[in-house]
Amino acid sequence: MQWTLGLFLMTGAAVAYGHGGAGAEAKQATIDRSKAEAELRATDLAWSATASRKDIDATVACMADDGETLTPNEPAARDKAAVRTGWANLIGLPGFAIDWKPLRVQVAESGG
Repeated sequence: MQWTLGLFLMTGAAVAYGHGGAGAEAKQATIDRSKAEAELRATDLAWSATASRKDIDATVACMADDGETLTPNEPAARDKAAVRTGWANLIGLPGFAIDWKPLRVQVAESGG
């Protein structure tokens, strides 16, 4: 038997580039968007690998402290304990398997 599971993941993580400054003197830092997008893609693929291995600790560690997950038929998980519980419930399903790959990665020109 094969299970099909729709899983929607939202993270509170963001890679921010820039610098602080005051008044008219502050200028926006230039970022290498291609590099930032490659780093973001690699991070997402690494996260997928941890989930595929059913490594709950590593999977939850990929989430930002303010990250959220939304799994089918459950309320949104809005803290690390709830995220851990959600993943444990998913991984505990008979025949559970998961794998994902980002289809498109975009980083804002501001880097944030």
